[in-house]
Amino acid sequence: MKTNTTLIFLFLFFCSCSTINKILVIEDPFKEEMSIKLLQCLDGYSDERKSFFNDKDYYFPIKTIYTKSEHRAGHVILELKLTTMAQPDELDSVIYLLIDEEKYKLVSNDYAMRNYVNSSTSSETSTSTSVEKDEDSNGSSEESEEKVTTSSVSTITTTDRTLQAMKHTFEIPDFLWDKLITSNKIMIRAYIKSEGVDVIFKQKQQVKFSRFFREVDQLEKSTI
Repeated sequence: MKTNTTLIFLFLFFCSCSTINKILVIEDPFKEEMSIKLLQCLDGYSDERKSFFNDKDYYFPIKTIYTKSEHRAGHVILELKLTTMAQPDELDSVIYLLIDEEKYKLVSNDYAMRNYVNSSTSSETSTSTSVEKDEDSNGSSEESEEKVTTSSVSTITTTDRTLQAMKHTFEIPDFLWDKLITSNKIMIRAYIKSEGVDVIFKQKQQVKFSRFFREVDQLEKSTI
């Protein structure tokens, strides 16, 4: 378990120096392996849905996972997720990874999809006020008192939406790791059937992504 001990020490050091990266370090004593996970959320811009304010069209949570054991070479996979309204079009099994001016085709080796109902509740309250006069015992209205009554009516509305969650898993080959460390531009090109979507790394996200592979490279070299 000497290799695992070294991995734990190095990643605890990396994580302590990184307050922005969402890095999870998991040691599995049963499999005798260490996994490192980087969580990010990227914006997707569709070719077909150009908005006036250039707002994002999709929201892509991605998880980059490095796994290293004493008995196998380390490898990196990328989980790409997408949730939309239920529809017949699905997330394609092919993506293109753009590193600077070079593009690389990645094919998914695992796919999962499920539909679920998302319920949201809203409430609206209306208030009405009425005024009544109570006459005194002599029947005189001049000395009567006003009685104000306020009543409220609340209406609760529940809306159900059927959503479609999809996930593809891609392996990032080790010959791309060095390129991702030194890259100036990283982008993912995904497809929802024939609809092209550019999945964009913002500057801070790209720095995180490159740093992840830099740490992977250091771990690979430290355990040779």
